[in-house]
Amino acid sequence: MLTLLGGRFARAQDPSATPPASTEAPPGTAPVSAPPASQKAPLFTFAMASDSHIGSNKKTAKFMRQWEQATDEIKAYNPAFVLFLGDLVDSGEVPENQQHYPTWLAIAKKMEKPLICVPGNHDPVEMFTQHIQKETDTVYDHQDLLRVIAFHDAQPNPKHDGTITPAQIAWMDKMIAEAPGSGKNVILASHVVFHKNLPPDRAWYVKEGREAFEDLLKKHQARLFAMYSGHFHNGIRGWNDLDIHEVMMPATCYNLMRIKEGEAPLQQWIEKGGGFVLDEFRPGWVQAEVYPNRMILKYKPLGATSDAQKLLS
Repeated sequence: MLTLLGGRFARAQDPSATPPASTEAPPGTAPVSAPPASQKAPLFTFAMASDSHIGSNKKTAKFMRQWEQATDEIKAYNPAFVLFLGDLVDSGEVPENQQHYPTWLAIAKKMEKPLICVPGNHDPVEMFTQHIQKETDTVYDHQDLLRVIAFHDAQPNPKHDGTITPAQIAWMDKMIAEAPGSGKNVILASHVVFHKNLPPDRAWYVKEGREAFEDLLKKHQARLFAMYSGHFHNGIRGWNDLDIHEVMMPATCYNLMRIKEGEAPLQQWIEKGGGFVLDEFRPGWVQAEVYPNRMILKYKPLGATSDAQKLLS
């Protein structure tokens, strides 16, 4: 059984778990920490990807190839499961783009792993439930080690903000309370981030149902380790509000710097927007390694042999 002690993963009754070294690093750098000698391999691994945007103007073929490459790389990585965090298709409300949903899924199935998806603002619910997944809100348990609660929070295109309904709050309350194991072994997955961000970030976040959702997070703070989302196309960007990690994942189609001018743009970004951002913006996906006392996120640019890392503890 997996528990999280003080925000860190640890096996129940495992006194040998070693706390991680400090992860503090200058803004814009990628903190890297090797597992302790007593922990040679992760308990398990999973993969995360987001924002493939197939059907985007004249870039359909390019973005399709990048999604295919991402799935090939993820399959080779052999994770326990895969999370996809929305915007499978670009402007899925446009009839001519809806043909891409079956193609997207056919590519995804080649990974041959459990796939948990959420719709993005570009994914109409009727298209998502018809072609991808019967439900927009779902739960996935990896043994009794980790519960993933994935839910739809994106307002439809061209809107970018998030909405969480009272029914979803009640459902998540029950799903968190009933999660197997104990401690911080639950993660939430959606398209739109909860953190209230302002420029230089995109200022897209959950606005409707925000207070009730925040109450839910506070109520279950002892069970929630992280909230993962997509949407921003800013590589790995995150904060740690309420002692719950909030991390946005990179897009497989494209990612952008939010500040491109002046000295130390990443440092400017952090100083103005708080949190952290990794110095990597190529299209890619994320390899998540779960150790007894922490989780390491590895940003895997497509076709690259190196990665940028972030340790969550």
